[in-house]
Amino acid sequence: MIQYWTVSDVLVTQGGRSFLNSTNVRAAVQSYFGCANQGMPMEDNGGSGSLGSHWEQEVVFDELMAAQFTPVDTLYISGMTLALLKDTGFYASIDESFSEAHFMRFGRDRGCTFLTTSDCSVTPEYCSSGKDINFYRNSIGPCGGSTFLAGCKAYFGYSNRNCKTESYGGIYGDLSITKEAGGWSSRGHMATVIASGYQVPSQPEFRCYKSVCNSDGTVSVTIGTKVLLCTSSGQAITDSSFSGTFTCPPNLANFCQTYLTCNDHCNS
Repeated sequence: MIQYWTVSDVLVTQGGRSFLNSTNVRAAVQSYFGCANQGMPMEDNGGSGSLGSHWEQEVVFDELMAAQFTPVDTLYISGMTLALLKDTGFYASIDESFSEAHFMRFGRDRGCTFLTTSDCSVTPEYCSSGKDINFYRNSIGPCGGSTFLAGCKAYFGYSNRNCKTESYGGIYGDLSITKEAGGWSSRGHMATVIASGYQVPSQPEFRCYKSVCNSDGTVSVTIGTKVLLCTSSGQAITDSSFSGTFTCPPNLANFCQTYLTCNDHCNS
């Protein structure tokens, strides 16, 4: 991308970082990040295949035009990428409002500081250590860095723990034991849920359950054939249909902000 833009008022440099400052990209940045009169940062790490040719992965993580692919995350097409296509003049009729709902959630509403500095303390986007459910809550994995995260770390989910795949097999290789289900609407949770007759785990384990965010801010979670209702963050729920305990997401509002999907897997 940086090779295409050669006009000085479109490609600007601030604090050693390059920003693509075209008209519609700037508007998309304001809409998504809440940062006015600011361009979109370009990747400043890597070689010729990534340096200046992609969005800065530190601020978009798994967007389609990031330099590195994260195998268990959905590749989102952001309003910034659609705005860039429109600004080239080759796609003048493109409707960037398609992404106005911004199915991508990483960095949403974080403001100008998120774009212009490397603030690795921002959570839940970044982490410092340990292992936990990743940002989009579709897998679990270690907190780690990459060439393109500028010293920040994020949870990189294990590919064999990807809730959104229909082939997800569960921690025990038998979904009936933990009453789990994989698929597009499935998300990661922590629980000791197990079928009656099995020993309840001593510590919460990663589980994949069908999850729905409701208009009143609650979350419905299907465990086997039972639908549980999370009405508060971190709520512990038990039920006669299983042994053990299900723990609701630690922040219901954040969970629903990272849960958004489009109808029919965006095929219409």
